Amino acid sequence: MQYVDEVKEHMESQDDFGGWDKFAKTWDVDDKTQLVAVTRKSSIQTDWNIILKKEAKELPVEKEKKFLTNKLSEKVQKAKEETQETEAQTPLDEIEIKQVKNDLQEKVQENRKQSEKTSFWDKLK
Repeated sequence: MQYVDEVKEHMESQDDFGGWDKFAKTWDVDDKTQLVAVTRKSSIQTDWNIILKKEAKELPVEKEKKFLTNKLSEKVQKAKEETQETEAQTPLDEIEIKQVKNDLQEKVQENRKQSEKTSFWDKLK
């Protein structure tokens, strides 16, 4: 850390130094001697893109695999689908309808009982 000011002065005194805010945009340090400022020919992003094109390889995309199925698993799957379809199409039987009606009637009665109850404040009136 004792040489920081000296290195800073050395870099700022060079002709290709373009200000610290322009570092790696318009100027950079030389690859061989890091204490020499050189003018950049292209931006870091452009250089990076060139390196990516040169070095990066496109990842292979695998096609969707088809699973081998045996006849038993096909029959099981078909049976599941059929039961789901029939359950969706089957109307409620009479017992289920009566049960739903009873449940609704009980809820209505409970609501009526609660609405008939008077509050503490109503009793004071």
